[in-house]
Amino acid sequence: NGAVRLYARDGEGVQSFISEDRGDTWRREPGVRVPAPPNAIIADPSLVELPTGEWVMFYKIQDM
Repeated sequence: NGAVRLYARDGEGVQSFISEDRGDTWRREPGVRVPAPPNAIIADPSLVELPTGEWVMFYKIQDM
């Protein structure tokens, strides 16, 4: 449908944002996609599409 989804870190973990105008405006989607573990932060979420068409997310976790 032309929408673009962005995954980014915030204090709670990985959040998702969606743009329906190719990135001119963004709307935060409700909920946390990947919650941060206690006393740690998640950084650099990245998506990779598998040959099956499924997606997997990689990210770093760092203790605080």
